[in-house]
Amino acid sequence: MLTKISSELDAIADRLEKKGFVREALEVDKVADACDRLKEDAQEDIRNMNGTGIKAHIEKVVNAGTSLRKATAKTVKLLNAFSINMLPKVLEGGKESHTVTFQPIAISDAKSLSEGGVESFIGHEDTAAILSDLLGTTVPMNRAPTVLNIGETALVAQFGSRLPEGTKTLPEGAKLTFFVVKVN
Repeated sequence: MLTKISSELDAIADRLEKKGFVREALEVDKVADACDRLKEDAQEDIRNMNGTGIKAHIEKVVNAGTSLRKATAKTVKLLNAFSINMLPKVLEGGKESHTVTFQPIAISDAKSLSEGGVESFIGHEDTAAILSDLLGTTVPMNRAPTVLNIGETALVAQFGSRLPEGTKTLPEGAKLTFFVVKVN
């Protein structure tokens, strides 16, 4: 199991690095390395284990798995548009210069990014419901403003055109593109 998790994390890190997210790829690599170390520790424990140590070993593995899930489950800001007002200090006089990257991603990657939950900044209930269905996670409506700080990444779900009022599912032929947006 840990070998499979480590392999999947390595694949994710490779995809991130290819898309230019080097720092994030390094963080994912660290988690993959932790999985490998945990596997090695578990194998050593089993070699040294007597009958009474089995329960303790199982508890250790379960606790490590729980910790790993918590460490890798990170909420992501989910937006349906991007505005210059989301950049730090722009509203306070525009004294900083920022570079913003937009990387289109597949819906499967959007689902992976949202596995740890989303901090929704989706301002329409119908849009939130559609995104909940597409991503497989709860996306509440939230009209609050947000700021993306330097180094922060967000997920943007960009519809090709305005959805008709009352739309509960993505209409046939409607275009939806997900972007990873990063502020540098």
